[in-house]
Amino acid sequence: MSVRLAPFPVDAAPPRFQASTVRPLSPPRPGRRLRMAPLLPLLALLGSGAAIAEAPPRTRFARVGESLPMTERSIPSPRWYLLAPLPLDYDNTSCGQRCVVPIVYAWRELPALRGLSAFDARDVPELASPGTHRLLARAEAPTAPPGASDLAAAWELVVRRDDSYAGYASELIGVPFVLFPRHLPDGRHQTDARLGADCVALTIYGRRRLGEAMPYVAPSALHRFTWRVTGPVRAGDVLHFGFQTAVLAEDRAPMGVLDAGDLILHTFHGLAEERSLGDVPYHSAPYEVRRWKPSGPGR
Repeated sequence: MSVRLAPFPVDAAPPRFQASTVRPLSPPRPGRRLRMAPLLPLLALLGSGAAIAEAPPRTRFARVGESLPMTERSIPSPRWYLLAPLPLDYDNTSCGQRCVVPIVYAWRELPALRGLSAFDARDVPELASPGTHRLLARAEAPTAPPGASDLAAAWELVVRRDDSYAGYASELIGVPFVLFPRHLPDGRHQTDARLGADCVALTIYGRRRLGEAMPYVAPSALHRFTWRVTGPVRAGDVLHFGFQTAVLAEDRAPMGVLDAGDLILHTFHGLAEERSLGDVPYHSAPYEVRRWKPSGPGR
């Protein structure tokens, strides 16, 4: 059950990767489009440089394993539902300037919580993992797809792995891919609100959650804020493929060597996710490893 919300006026040992090796780009899956290369260099300095503003009152933040008590006293024997964004390709450039393409959501009931007026979200696997989870209690099963009022009324549970840069970036797991995320009518940026992100917005979000006044920019503009790495890699480094960026979330053995078994955080169609570098469709494309500068550009 889903609906479009009204738009606003977006097994063998893995091979090692060598940064100096240039390989042909693996083609996208059928029906997918790689549009960032021609488009995003034109969008090099977009988005507010202000740090993320205070979260709405129904947003709760936690690290993995921390308590997240939830209560609903106004509804007898409530039924709890996730508002799950569908993994579609949302493209804000397809509807004109300042337009935000509507996100499609679906109800997903959590049967283990049926009838509970109080519980701890850390004990619910669907809510305890890193990412953004929107949750709503209802008196009965919905007869219509989720609407804008449901999204506004839902709790937003934001779980991060830890307090590192990559840990904060993990809050976007499960958020839909939106090409060129934009500001909403209420002034929030789609990525700050964890409603949508493209590849480079995901890398920047983690810096903004650390309290830095980092603007949302295009992949080509990240060079102003990062250094090229020629030595050992480490968690938090940015993998820059030109048209695509990703965050190195975990450097697995052999340590310091970027290889197909290392975990990355990225969004490349569908939903933001964490997966092995060797499993992403662009893994054989040429890339650079880059590291964030200690502070702003030119400092």
